[in-house]
Amino acid sequence: MKSSKNKPRALCFTSRFPRWQGDSVCSFVYYLARELTKHYDVFVLTSHDASTKVSEEMDGIHVRRFKYFWPTKWQRLSNEDGLMANIKGSLLAKIQVPIFMLLELIALIRMIKKENIETVNSHWLVPQGLVAAVARKFVNFRHVVTIHAGDVFALRRWPFGRQLTRFIANNTDYFLPVSSLNMNVMQELLGEQPAGKVLPMGVDTSYFLPGEDKKPLREKLGIPFEKMALFVGRLSEKKGINYLIRAMAELNGSLEKCGLVIVGGGPLEKSLVNDVRALGVAENVLFTGTKNHEQLRDYYAAADVAIIPSIVDSKGDTEGVPVVLLESLSSGLPVIATRVGGIPDVIHDGENGFLIDEKSSEQIAHAMQSYFQNQHAMSDKALATARQFDWNEIGLGYKRAMSPQ
Repeated sequence: MKSSKNKPRALCFTSRFPRWQGDSVCSFVYYLARELTKHYDVFVLTSHDASTKVSEEMDGIHVRRFKYFWPTKWQRLSNEDGLMANIKGSLLAKIQVPIFMLLELIALIRMIKKENIETVNSHWLVPQGLVAAVARKFVNFRHVVTIHAGDVFALRRWPFGRQLTRFIANNTDYFLPVSSLNMNVMQELLGEQPAGKVLPMGVDTSYFLPGEDKKPLREKLGIPFEKMALFVGRLSEKKGINYLIRAMAELNGSLEKCGLVIVGGGPLEKSLVNDVRALGVAENVLFTGTKNHEQLRDYYAAADVAIIPSIVDSKGDTEGVPVVLLESLSSGLPVIATRVGGIPDVIHDGENGFLIDEKSSEQIAHAMQSYFQNQHAMSDKALATARQFDWNEIGLGYKRAMSPQ
């Protein structure tokens, strides 16, 4: 596919991107890039994986992947677990970090020059925001940084985090944190308000199926529950799923024919399955494993309520605005969620869902009882909230940040 000569050229700069069409890894950057093709000739620079192509076109996006270790089958930083998780879990990944950053810098500078890139949108302050800040010493471009969550919390923990943040800020034109919490932490690190605006990732509201008949969908999916609560996400510490499972035990059958469906996989899956058995709620909890985007749409449509029990984990990391939150609302689902990260920016207690304290199985159970027993009518407000975050609206916000008049 040839680049357009009529549109300005923008680059989405990210360490993670879908490895193939339909891959769920970092899909929100893909959807943003696709939305930006309405306004720009869009390129993506990301890291290579042994299972991916070095260069390809995806829905009008020019995707380029740089290799950072040889043989490529030994590359350890760019698989589905994410950069930080890979660094923690592998000595080889730790060794590859400086090589990764150097080759990423070289690839970025070359691409900006070769493709005449005018604007770079870096995803995550580190490493992309930092690498692009260094690149500004060699080439000229407008730099816009998206702050997702873990990046800004990592900088707050690191010994020289404030100095790194200041260097990035001095070489960035505009920041787009996905939540007000991220903006507040950024302000804390800098000692002043950065230039920028809170703008979360978006959702394709037209894709989901609010108002579908739930009973046939549940039969199709093999879900035996008449009342269905849904969790979707990676089974990791910050998702707080263990508190949700304990809540099911605390309900102790008080919600007749109610069950929890857990969609996703991850490092805690085995221990969570063991918890379900030990707590005696195996008949009320169904693990489905990871599902693709099309399958997920059916699970959302089949559910009555979504639950997002996220916490601030032992490393101080927490959510931005979870994509699952927006997808649930787009499906007409009220959401029971904790007051962490950017969730309170979206959920308004008693209107489109319920806000609860983190790490409280009791509050999760109480919110579930309140919803199912009182039959709260929240679907319309859930849908109205989702429309505020439709990709069309988010894309226009990015256009204003990336090409100011």
